[in-house]
Amino acid sequence: MLVAHESSPWLVKVMTKANAMVTEVGSPFGHMSSLAREYRVVSLTNVGDTSVLKDGMEVTVDASNGVIYEGRIEGLVVQRGIITAHDYKALGLLERVLQRISRLNLLDPARSSFRAKNCQTYHDIVRFCHEMAICEMFSINDYDNIRNKGIAYKLDAPLPLRIYVIDIGEGLRRPKEGKTIKPDDILSVPMRALWEGMTTEGVTWAGARPIDLKGFVSVFANTMYDPAKWERGLGETSYAIVDKYYVNFGSRLGYHFTTIDAVCGDSQEENYILFRFKGGAADLERRTRRTRFVSDVLNYYKFSVDQKEDLLNAWTKRLSCEETKELLRVVGRLIGCARQLDVVMDTDATLEQSIDAFISGNYRFFEFKSSA
Repeated sequence: MLVAHESSPWLVKVMTKANAMVTEVGSPFGHMSSLAREYRVVSLTNVGDTSVLKDGMEVTVDASNGVIYEGRIEGLVVQRGIITAHDYKALGLLERVLQRISRLNLLDPARSSFRAKNCQTYHDIVRFCHEMAICEMFSINDYDNIRNKGIAYKLDAPLPLRIYVIDIGEGLRRPKEGKTIKPDDILSVPMRALWEGMTTEGVTWAGARPIDLKGFVSVFANTMYDPAKWERGLGETSYAIVDKYYVNFGSRLGYHFTTIDAVCGDSQEENYILFRFKGGAADLERRTRRTRFVSDVLNYYKFSVDQKEDLLNAWTKRLSCEETKELLRVVGRLIGCARQLDVVMDTDATLEQSIDAFISGNYRFFEFKSSA
């Protein structure tokens, strides 16, 4: 039997070797459950804590009634691979239906064929809509005219950041007059958690990081090589789109940008955090080290992470509201500590020291330099 924290279609790699699958979180209507039914593997999802299931324990999984019995229950054990004539008829119908539902033809968003007119199945439609929605979320900070339309409230807070908040439903306590709000006016659950992380004692947003001569030369050479960087403002406006259980926060801090998209509510199945990090002022080697710092910290907190040089995408999902809030606080602290950190990332020793310091709660680790 295979036991996992959450359901995932990646488990199909070992699915055919298991007599049954059990996950702590997930949905019987999800992709993994559909694959399990197709492979005729017994599966139970969203069962909660599985700590009572130990390695080597013999159990019987009754998927029909949602029960796991200790030991072998002969009356419930069936032989896999036996298919009746009724099964063949049902499988034939299922195959014809799935041709219109599950087959995915739009595989690569970078190809010119990734267009709405080329959607052939429901899976294509969902994939296309999801990609377009993600692109829209990550580009929200480029909408220079949002503030001028009068729908954004400026956050008056003790941070050297210009943050405008757009409320799309019960995310703010709106002022009776004016367009300025205080942190206490934030009602959005995930935005408040993110803000608590950003304002954690020791996380410093003001001032420059200590920099040696090599770091200075690295920044100077990189900006000379890319003249467009001189045109980018070092304190550009950040935007947060919020409702009671949702936040999309996009910011440009110096020469890098971050985007955080999250849902945090009572429905564990719907909770998630998406995080994107990119850029920097130093050379690629130092930027990559800084991104590795972000990556390793997020890995420590059980995020799934995809990093390529100085670009990072990370995500986590299906956690409780309290667990999601705590990870949003971590992300808030992380983006503050990562500010300008690339310029001091001169060695791998500095990288490792920074990771250890952050995890231990020392958010002023940029003040030390590697002795290497």
